Amino acid sequence: MMRSVSIREGTLVLAMLPFLSFGWGMGHDTVAQAVAARLPQPWCDRLQGESLQRFCADNHYPDSFEPFPVDRVGEEPLAYLNAQGVTKRFDLHSDRGRAVAFCMLVRALKEEQPDRALLWLAAFAHSTADMVACNHEPVVHIATYGWSEKSWAMTLPGGQLIGKMTPCLDLGWVETEAWARTAWGERLGRMVLRDSGASQEEALLEVMLYGIRGVDTCAPYGRAVVEASAGWTDTRDRVAGKRLAGVLSELGVWAVERCLRDFQAALRLAQAGVTPDVTDAVMVRYNGAVDEFMRARPLSADSFVRGAIEPPKDGQPYVGVITEPTWRMNESMFGPSDRVLAVQVVNTLRKQGMKAALIDTREFLDVKVDLKPVSALVVPAQKCQTYRVMKADVFASRLAKYLADGGKVLWIGGSVPPKDLMTGLPLPVMVKANTDKDAKMPLLTGQLKTATLRLGSGPVRKLERPPLFQAGWHQPQNPFAFTPEAAAQARALAVLSGNGKEMTIGAAWPKESPAVAYLPIYAVFPYLWTQETPRLAPLRLELDSAGAEAVRVALEAIK
Repeated sequence: MMRSVSIREGTLVLAMLPFLSFGWGMGHDTVAQAVAARLPQPWCDRLQGESLQRFCADNHYPDSFEPFPVDRVGEEPLAYLNAQGVTKRFDLHSDRGRAVAFCMLVRALKEEQPDRALLWLAAFAHSTADMVACNHEPVVHIATYGWSEKSWAMTLPGGQLIGKMTPCLDLGWVETEAWARTAWGERLGRMVLRDSGASQEEALLEVMLYGIRGVDTCAPYGRAVVEASAGWTDTRDRVAGKRLAGVLSELGVWAVERCLRDFQAALRLAQAGVTPDVTDAVMVRYNGAVDEFMRARPLSADSFVRGAIEPPKDGQPYVGVITEPTWRMNESMFGPSDRVLAVQVVNTLRKQGMKAALIDTREFLDVKVDLKPVSALVVPAQKCQTYRVMKADVFASRLAKYLADGGKVLWIGGSVPPKDLMTGLPLPVMVKANTDKDAKMPLLTGQLKTATLRLGSGPVRKLERPPLFQAGWHQPQNPFAFTPEAAAQARALAVLSGNGKEMTIGAAWPKESPAVAYLPIYAVFPYLWTQETPRLAPLRLELDSAGAEAVRVALEAIK
């Protein structure tokens, strides 16, 4: 949940707001206060008392899907917002939306409208801070919205609920301990506060690129944040706490420093009479920079994948698991949780004595990876869509070529696999098994509570934790099941039972000599079908025993 802030006699009083947490919660208040206290005069003096209270409240302004009220932004600025496609407050989270907020800030300064200028500075600060909020890093994200799920009630080794880690994954935690506040203050004191001197186009390009530069800033720290949060939550380990304070301070100062620098640039542009605009020329440069980032960013930049990348050096056969680097939390070819799931699959296969390694999606698309030693490809795909330079149709054709050359594929999906993998099967092979038009699973939510899963000839497992937890974008959902007609051509691998019916949800084909296997993502996603819990300090990314069994059954079917 997001938090709003009120200030009484200089003390913050946090209150819950009914918004999903898209970035930091109380950490936005921490950033807002740091920015307000370091603005040049007369702005710093202006932000006192009720004005500071309003500024901190406005720092949460983008966390709403409401349209912009004309009484706060003005008729002409509202027309500009709409022309830019920024039609609701939440749009300010986007790279373009953040640039538009910067334009609005400069325009308000130029027109000497201090209240509106502070509104746009607050909104801009929120969007900038969100780009480096650590819960957008994949492992911290799943720790926040998955493992900390209240209904899961998972505990750390010392007995504390994993859910109690959540405040520690937010920058605002640094204000809860005196020594953490000291670390935060010391890091703020080392900021470099000066105007970049950038032209209006360069300034706009810079603020738009915070989306990808924030990713690279977060990437080295994800593992450290989870491990330190777990250690502090479970045993109040001061070493872990100090490590956490240091990491969160680095991320928070990244945002504060940029907000202050960009405010100075906005003052300069306003004084020069500049009216900045997100032009087509700016967008061309922006798109070129993002596409280049996507081509160049090494997979190893994500700390949680290290150790799972290198294939066997002896050239022996190995299982390749497809994955992509992190671009932004919800921007990807595959689903936001698929990156973590890919690492969990690799580590689990290695633990079982098999050779396995990650394969970069881009190298697979560009035919830059040697697939001869790859005995099977595993594709975790909550979704599979074209994303900028990565094309879904090219990916499917590469898989078809790999199969034609004798390869094997295991698709772990949130929907049906590409048609290229379903050659020879009667259509439709898979249909939505739930009559609810908005179905996320083959069974209704109430029916899921008593659902059971059987993998191959293994034991029947009952659902231990609900798959439809708080974070909708992170849920391992899949409403599809195989049709009865598919049984003639496909071998059943996974059967889901519930509400008095039984359905095949995982299969391998062709039936006599399978080359392709399919499993729904919820059959592999850890901690749904067991009472096991993740190992967080030190962090060890693995499947649980049910997920390991599912992958083993599928790979054995296609070997």
